[in-house]
Amino acid sequence: LMGPTGSGKSTFTNAVCDQQFAEVGHGLGSCTTAVQPIPFKFAGEQVTLVDTPGFDDTVRPQADVLKEIATFLEKTYERGKRFTAVIYMHRITDRRMTGISMETFRLFRKICGDDAMKNVTIVTNMWEEVDEKVGQKREEEIKSNFFKDAFDHGAKMCRHYGTPDSAKDIVRQTLQLDPRVLRVQDEMVKEKKSVPDTDAGIQLLKELDAETERRQKEI
Repeated sequence: LMGPTGSGKSTFTNAVCDQQFAEVGHGLGSCTTAVQPIPFKFAGEQVTLVDTPGFDDTVRPQADVLKEIATFLEKTYERGKRFTAVIYMHRITDRRMTGISMETFRLFRKICGDDAMKNVTIVTNMWEEVDEKVGQKREEEIKSNFFKDAFDHGAKMCRHYGTPDSAKDIVRQTLQLDPRVLRVQDEMVKEKKSVPDTDAGIQLLKELDAETERRQKEI
């Protein structure tokens, strides 16, 4: 379960599990500050949802967040575990696609890789807080522009309306998929790469260099 800070990952987790497993943030700061696996029973199966901190975490540097997520994925792969699905949360209430939102998504794409896009579900969240027509227009922009590359490689999109039933329907659909290895797992386990040498690590360095250049121009 990935996405920017405040996109509703922890709220979604609690809705699926019917319990307050993940702490929900109501302020401006990040709430999920570490990778948090949450095992629970779902439709008679043992399922583990993994809540992750956003790359725009208000407490930790992006490199630390990437290292923690990548290391967790590496250890999971080494234990013989595979992910059935990767859910990416995005607020449909956002009036525009910010630079940090796109940066977060680009890192997410590099973590997953092209092959795993078939197991990615992009969940537009907070539909209960937006006019249907406005939300639909934003949804079309996401599909045709901002996240187009992911959809071209097989990603799917679902709406979450903020209810437990809505969250459970999304998880139920993802459980039909065949487990798949993520790109960063292949890189770290099979290719023996360190985090900075992975596609995601290289992408993060590009993002940081671009941010440094922008700040220098502002000065």
